[in-house]
Amino acid sequence: PGAAFNQSVTECLTDSDGDGYSPSTTIVQLPQSFCYVIDMYDSAGDGWNGNSLEFYLDGVFSMSVSLPSGNDSVSVCVTATDVEVVWNAGSFSNEIIFTLSDNSGTLLQSASGHPSGTYLIDGTGTAIINQGLVYSESVSPSLGAMDCDDGNVNIFTGATEFQNGSDDNCDGVVDNTSSSIDDDWDGFSEDNGDCDDTNLYVYPGATEYENGIDNNCNGIVDDNTNAFDDDGDGFSENNGDCNDSDASVFPFATEVLNNIDDDCDGVVDNTVGGSLNTVPDFSLPDNNSASPTFGQTISPRDYMQQISGWYFIKST
Repeated sequence: PGAAFNQSVTECLTDSDGDGYSPSTTIVQLPQSFCYVIDMYDSAGDGWNGNSLEFYLDGVFSMSVSLPSGNDSVSVCVTATDVEVVWNAGSFSNEIIFTLSDNSGTLLQSASGHPSGTYLIDGTGTAIINQGLVYSESVSPSLGAMDCDDGNVNIFTGATEFQNGSDDNCDGVVDNTSSSIDDDWDGFSEDNGDCDDTNLYVYPGATEYENGIDNNCNGIVDDNTNAFDDDGDGFSENNGDCNDSDASVFPFATEVLNNIDDDCDGVVDNTVGGSLNTVPDFSLPDNNSASPTFGQTISPRDYMQQISGWYFIKST
């Protein structure tokens, strides 16, 4: 068999497949698995508004953790030699509170929003500005094999991982960093339909939030929320649509006599020339001698499209 040298230039090791790595035991730094628990709170209860905790594994961005609404606790498991958790600022940072613990419950970091709303204060009173490091951890060198399959030239520590059912890079995980692996630990990989495998709130069948993201991976952003125009009339609930399941009902639509508030102005059947209701919502005597309806009892609803509020104020 061929020969290869590991980290010690004085130790000659066997290398049967000629890939330059030996299966012999040596001291190397191999990726290990870590799990963290993040308890997230928002004092206003409306979520983190673009604020997030970002996980970098061996210097590469892996996933982002945020709070859509209310309070939540999530578990994040990673495999790496170096882990960094970074705070990414959004809006209303003064409302944020979180704790970061390991899987055994040991508190690693805690932080809460500063009243200024532009940065956080950690458990020691130190300011954490945007893109500030919240926590980091490195794996200590350990005993491990440089080559976990010395009969395959494509398998060795640090090799490129392919989606092939093999542990190509000898980190103990098959097909990690491939589309068959659930990178964000939400129960779905890209092969299972996850359209953003770096966000654990995005996966098929997830709850859709009003956040500009396709949470449920159905190809539609913010569907079934107040931000989405469900009936296709050009208006959502956030745009004033009072019935987003009826395409004929929206702000400034033509009001017709149908016992429906077609134009979403809060008044049913306010049309020119009549109403379904025999009794007006309220009436006012016209006491202005200069008014064309002087001496009559009139209803603002019946004249809403003809005259202004100024008319009623000045004429009564």
